[in-house]
Amino acid sequence: MQITTTLTNLWHWLIGTRPSFSKANIAFNTIGIITLMILLVFLPFNLAMGLGNIAVSLILLITLQLVFYYFSRFRKQYSVSIICYAIVSYIAMAALFFFNSGSKGPTIFLFFLTFQLLIAFSANRWHFVWFIAHFLVIPMLMLIEYFKPEWVPDTYGTRKDYFIDLVVSYLVILVGIYWITNYLRKNYLRKKNIVDEYAAKIEQQHREILVKNAQLEKLNQEKTKLFSVVSHDLRTPLAVAVSLNELINDFPLEETERMQLQRELYELAKNTLDMFNNLQAWSSGQLKGGVRVNLGKVQVKPVVDKVVLAQQLFAAKKQVKMNVKVHEDFAVTADMDMLELIVRNLVQNAIKFTPVSGEIHIEHVTEDGRGIITIRDTGVGMTDQQIQNLFTLQLSPSYGTGNEKGSGIGLHLCKEFVLLQEGEIWVDSVINKGSAFYVALPV
Repeated sequence: MQITTTLTNLWHWLIGTRPSFSKANIAFNTIGIITLMILLVFLPFNLAMGLGNIAVSLILLITLQLVFYYFSRFRKQYSVSIICYAIVSYIAMAALFFFNSGSKGPTIFLFFLTFQLLIAFSANRWHFVWFIAHFLVIPMLMLIEYFKPEWVPDTYGTRKDYFIDLVVSYLVILVGIYWITNYLRKNYLRKKNIVDEYAAKIEQQHREILVKNAQLEKLNQEKTKLFSVVSHDLRTPLAVAVSLNELINDFPLEETERMQLQRELYELAKNTLDMFNNLQAWSSGQLKGGVRVNLGKVQVKPVVDKVVLAQQLFAAKKQVKMNVKVHEDFAVTADMDMLELIVRNLVQNAIKFTPVSGEIHIEHVTEDGRGIITIRDTGVGMTDQQIQNLFTLQLSPSYGTGNEKGSGIGLHLCKEFVLLQEGEIWVDSVINKGSAFYVALPV
């Protein structure tokens, strides 16, 4: 294992697999190392067979190849190196053709190996050049041998030398073609995997974008509906307020009539203000990209008492009794302002949908590390369809037992604020028997 790791590290160092090396540099360094290995294999066999001219040529080629490798590996001059390598390769192979028995020797077949090396490790723009060169050089050498056979002497001393040279050349070509083909295949598969992974990421991103677009479209439609409903609900009470003011100021009225109109005007303004406060809390969070949450330990009873005191007048008008059973030491982890808004909206809804002489109970329990605040009324209750749309922006005007009008934005805001505090809100309801809202927050 250690030997394999050492050899792998040596190979990466030889070809220069560092960020500072371009792919072209690494490719030529690879072709240079392979060529040196091939030449070093042929050299001892040619020396053993007494082919001195070929051995000298091989030594010269090894020297030149080392020079080309140096310029590519250490000077990073890839373009000059690949061109010089190709030119020297053609010259050397042509010389080897004449020195090594022409078409009877292995030179023609070695041309296939040099062609594959050039195609495998050079830039695409050079591939056609190497093809044309190989297409022309071999036929030209064969024609020279055909018309001038004396220029191509038989250099093999014995049949044994000829046999050994062919076998060694065949094995070198076989190993070279196998290695280069395997290299190209792995390189293709590696690039294919990269492309497939990139395509998969793009497809995943595309799906996510489609989902987000659908969500944004739905949210945009809900917001459009929300502002349409709210604008209508604000316009109506303002118009009524103007009419009431005209009646009070421009017409002679009995004192009891005037006081009744003033009470109605006050209640109208109070309901409109509550709606406006909810809208402002929701819209400010949307426009700022989110509401800031300041979590801390909050005593629940002071918050509940504050809300009950503010809503006591409206509850008394309908003779609705509010019972609070919240311990002084009961606390949850929450944002105080958000918790007050949640409790206020739920108490307002309970009063709105509770008939005359009804009751509202505000209680708490602690379960599984959560504090659960319950606001239960004896009101009109809700259907399953109403519960399903309760905390959404699928708004539709609703009217309380005293003809109080609401848009539903308050409950949607409650849901958002509860989730921001890492809590949960849900409801149980029975038609004509009442509803119970539960707000669970960490203790």
